[in-house]
Amino acid sequence: MAPECRSGSRPTTSLYELVPTDPLPTVDLSLSLKSRFLGHSAFNRLNWILAKRFRGPISLAGVIAIIIYPIVLLAHKDVGKVLSIISTMMYMMTPIAGSNFLRIDIGWLLVATYDFWFFTFINTSTYTVLALLVGDIRAVAILVAWFGIQLNILVDANLRAVKAWVILTIGGIISHFIIWGAVGFEAIEDTHDFAVLRYKTHELPARELVCSGIVTIIALLARNVHRKRKIFQKGESGVWIECVSYRTDLKFATNQNEQANRISTYLTSPCQPHLPENIQKMRYIKQAGLTNGHSTLLKVKIRSWHCFALPKLGCTTLLAFVASYIYQRKLHGQKHQVPAIQLIVLMLTLAFCGMYFAQCQRDLL
Repeated sequence: MAPECRSGSRPTTSLYELVPTDPLPTVDLSLSLKSRFLGHSAFNRLNWILAKRFRGPISLAGVIAIIIYPIVLLAHKDVGKVLSIISTMMYMMTPIAGSNFLRIDIGWLLVATYDFWFFTFINTSTYTVLALLVGDIRAVAILVAWFGIQLNILVDANLRAVKAWVILTIGGIISHFIIWGAVGFEAIEDTHDFAVLRYKTHELPARELVCSGIVTIIALLARNVHRKRKIFQKGESGVWIECVSYRTDLKFATNQNEQANRISTYLTSPCQPHLPENIQKMRYIKQAGLTNGHSTLLKVKIRSWHCFALPKLGCTTLLAFVASYIYQRKLHGQKHQVPAIQLIVLMLTLAFCGMYFAQCQRDLL
């Protein structure tokens, strides 16, 4: 919104910038799953196997498995069962290799965020219901795909093989589009729809839940790929490792020309060889300049009485909506309309939301 209104005077400054509300954490980028549980000799050997000797074959097998994955569901049932085993065996090494490179400290930061639990719930519920819809050995490939999506949710904790991850994720987006169409148009053989939830005369069909969940998963994958693409365009991959999922709370602060105030979460990259400890402080890189508080969508001046009247207008709108709903349901039945009250509620809503919309900052849109 525009700068806070003061009765009788204009604000002394209108330049603001976004700064973190709290100091960012310090993480140890050397602490991964393999370094945590393996000895020095086993750690070096696994690094050689995953990062050098079999890196290409593992990535290629993952791409082929992603291509086969939608065919598992679209092909004849008996063919799909065979392809499910083949796809699982080819794809399994990709998430296993990726999980070994996860940085534990960053993983704990992601687990504490809303995005992690929201997408984990969507991922788990979607693939569980899809596996129940299929109901045979083809569900094995579905459960392995769940593992791959879960690692995509933890993408910030993986600092290795980013380009291979981008290729696999783009393939995953295409595969999920095909699966979304197959489920929505009932093109999967021998599946039986059922109600996931039922309340009185209302129910949530399994196909509807799966289609909705797949769309959300596609949005997650596309967001991660888009943000990684922007990182590549900056040409700073050797200096910074930008987080695409982890975010921190920001606040407006008056400009004080402090270089430490930054806007997008970054991790400093370990350019030196692997060390027993690689302690790094998360930092911010400013992506947006100063924000002029007076540069709003519409030049509507905020006066003192606006600050007093707007909350009351919102409460009045809410009460009018509740009264309209109760009046319609209790006194006149469900089919009876009350156009006068509904029109009043609509006008109040437009007035309330319109004022806030007019004060949107141009620099932040």
